Parts: sequence; structure tokens; C-alpha cells
Amino acid sequence: MTPYEIISMDEVIDLLEQITARDQRTTGETDVTTWWHDLNTARINYKDAQAAANYYYAVVWPAQKEADRFRLTAPKVIELVKKVREERLENFVYEPTPGETGAEFVANYHRQRNAIASGHQPPVASITQALKPRPVKELLAGAFRTPELPPEIAEVLARRRPPGTAVACPSCHAAPNRKCHAPSTRRHPAGRELTHMHPTRLDAWATAVTACPTCEAAPGDQCTEYGRPYANGAHH
Repeated sequence: MTPYEIISMDEVIDLLEQITARDQRTTGETDVTTWWHDLNTARINYKDAQAAANYYYAVVWPAQKEADRFRLTAPKVIELVKKVREERLENFVYEPTPGETGAEFVANYHRQRNAIASGHQPPVASITQALKPRPVKELLAGAFRTPELPPEIAEVLARRRPPGTAVACPSCHAAPNRKCHAPSTRRHPAGRELTHMHPTRLDAWATAVTACPTCEAAPGDQCTEYGRPYANGAHH
């Protein structure tokens, strides 16, 4: 299956030509195709891949002992780009749109994170913006259908309730805003309430409301690893 193209074949050829000029490797059609598949699967664009190559040969390579040096590979480019993207998102501050619905918040949040991670938008525009309070209750309005409560009660409940309880539990089928429960027994026919949450419930909530910082799966999409569904639910 061909991955969604983030970096073109021509851009990969150009990238490999720049790398070849530095370490005198020999590249062919198979190299181009393999790099194209790897970088697109990891959703690495040309600008970030080029920056990673420049950093590797200008900073990492000279700092290594000659015997320890190795030619840059696609996995190493992906590793360097992900570190840069994590650093860009370290001080991420969401910019809300007045009156946006829960669905609009999720879409805008994902769009802003992608813009910052890719370097198209600075992490924080100003200290004033960074200190601006975020109206969480308004942003999440409509994301889940819950009964309307007086603001003062809703605020207290939201502060005490773990995020994952906003969705039904895939493991025990506990309803939204209800605690997870153990399997039914003779003593507890309805199942004893648990003091903790099933991990699959937190995975389901995270998958529904936010983009994954590890594999960059969009909100509502399952996490992936090496182009396949992630076997352990969702990345932390």
C-alpha cells in the first residue's frame, strides 16, 4: 500500500544527492524508493528531512570518533525530526476560536499542533498569549453528550473526574462519567466499582480527542507503528 505522500520522489532524490555529496555513498533506484516509503510512512516532509541531514553532518558527525561514524539512514532522519518536533511542541499553547464547538476544537487543536510541529508556526506567539487562560469547558462543549449542570457544579466535577471517564469503557462497558467495574460475582452481581480506570478506556478517550504525539495519528484514528495498527492500543 502506498503511503499518503508527504515528501515526493523528486524531493527524496534531491535529499539523497545532498547526502551523497557529504559521505560519498552510492545510491540507486532502490535507495530512493526505500527512503520515499520510510519518510512518507513516518510523515516526514522535505524541509524537516533536509534540516535533519544538515544537523547530522554539521553537528553529530564531527563530534563522533572516526571509527564510530556511520552514514545517515532514513530511520536516523526520522529520529532526529521527531526530536525536533517534540521540542517545538514543548511549550504548545492552544489558541481557541470564540464560540467553537467541541468538534471544531478537536480539528483546530490538531491543525495548530501540526503547524507548530512542522515549523510553519512558532510555538508561542507571545508571553501574553501563553498566559491567557484556556476556557476548557467551552472548548469541550459538544464533544460528548452530557447533561447540562450548573457551572459551579460542572467545574468541580470536571476537576475531580479523570479525563478518560468522558467515554464509555471498552473493557467493562461502563457508561460515560461512570466508574469502571470488575466482572460480576455472586456478591456483586452488577460488578464492584473500581478505584482505577481500565487502560483501554484512557486509550479510547485519547484517541477520540487528540492527535498522537508519537505517530501523529489524527483525532479519531487508531495509532500506527511502521505503517500498521499499533498493537498496544494507543501510544502514551
